[in-house]
Amino acid sequence: MAVVQEKGFDVPYASWQLYPLSDDQVMLVIEGRDDRGERLHDREVKIVVRDHECRLFAPAEKPELAELRENWMSPATLLRKLAKAGYNFVLSDKDAEYSD
Repeated sequence: MAVVQEKGFDVPYASWQLYPLSDDQVMLVIEGRDDRGERLHDREVKIVVRDHECRLFAPAEKPELAELRENWMSPATLLRKLAKAGYNFVLSDKDAEYSD
């Protein structure tokens, strides 16, 4: 069984925010929205960022994302792994032509 969604499902975001956690860490919160512009709280992603690396903080209830919550990695690696898991926040110029 497979679930199929558009590559740009999570773009544009309903909102994004940065929160300081400490002197050297911030939390980036990205909230997705559906095609009617409604906020999707189940599409909220939280990423902790420090120096040159980051890790996923939430969603915490998805066991398939455990590796991304437990390990620090480069932003490009985290975004690539999130895209493979169905959370695609980086589109190419060609992909952007199809988003609203």
